[in-house]
Amino acid sequence: MLSRTWLSLFGFVLVACGGGEPEGEQPAEAQPADGVEGSTAEADGESKSLLDAESEVHLTIAGEGTQLSGGAQLEVREQNPVANLVVTAVYEGTSNLVTFQLAVLGVENVVGVHRTEIGPPGNSAAFAQAYLERQSYSSGSGSLEVTLAGDGSISGSLEVEMFQDSEPGKLDESGASFNLVAAFEGSWKLLCRSPVQALPGDHSVSDSAYCRGLKF
Repeated sequence: MLSRTWLSLFGFVLVACGGGEPEGEQPAEAQPADGVEGSTAEADGESKSLLDAESEVHLTIAGEGTQLSGGAQLEVREQNPVANLVVTAVYEGTSNLVTFQLAVLGVENVVGVHRTEIGPPGNSAAFAQAYLERQSYSSGSGSLEVTLAGDGSISGSLEVEMFQDSEPGKLDESGASFNLVAAFEGSWKLLCRSPVQALPGDHSVSDSAYCRGLKF
């Protein structure tokens, strides 16, 4: 078991990477948050601000008070029903990183409170991965709560047990592990893509009528 002292010594980075739609478990569904209304953008200007915004997120590790800084983005692709939330926070001066991601079914369900279990990568709506001191880790079990607001604010917390991989991306629950408990808050931005039908292959653009017309 890796101790908090170990983490404090070597630093700790929280980086969330994007990815494809997870298999297995269904994406999380949102519940309306107090004071948060879903799909209430009144003009294209609000969507534009999220599409072109700069995100800033601060994450604090429980028990240590260590604060990491980074960003969060919501990845939306036209014709794909799943939106992926990716949070990134960095501990200055190290190459260590952790990634976590939440899949939300339906853009209309993005705004609100999301409470879901964290599981292993590949078959969970929410998962985490880490690279610390040249060792990779994957999430076992845990929980995640995220509140997303239509004005671009984000807050939440997570608690998850991370296990050292036997090989990159392959969870090994018999290996070294540590508990990650943290809270985060800040702002998120929109990363939207629309396919270009007239071109072969996987061509997409962000400055489309669909992306500019998104309301949260």
